[in-house]
Amino acid sequence: MPRVVVSRGATASAQRCADSFARSVTSSTHAMRSLWPAQQAVEFLNRLDVAAVHLPSDLQRKNAQEWMKLRGYFNDVSHHRFPAAESEFAERVTQLEAFLYARLIPRPTADFAIIDALLQEE
Repeated sequence: MPRVVVSRGATASAQRCADSFARSVTSSTHAMRSLWPAQQAVEFLNRLDVAAVHLPSDLQRKNAQEWMKLRGYFNDVSHHRFPAAESEFAERVTQLEAFLYARLIPRPTADFAIIDALLQEE
């Protein structure tokens, strides 16, 4: 585990706090690395989701695949694995914005009245 060295005048309490933080970061990083990449993506997207209930697993997998595809593209471009045409890059940025926007600020559904009527029938 990496040790965080606090400045010379720091108290023992500050050093313990820094060490505790380093342990927690290391622990969570190792936990995430132990998951398969697709499962990491599902976990990440579940943490992003503002809804109280998670999506069905098939939709989670579909979203994770889309996220991994977008993430892979931007990783490849940023590491110069291939040149990116400006138009394609702009299109991918638009896709990423739409993907994140849909998860961070979901649109309310127009079907609430229909759903309420169906619930009333039961």
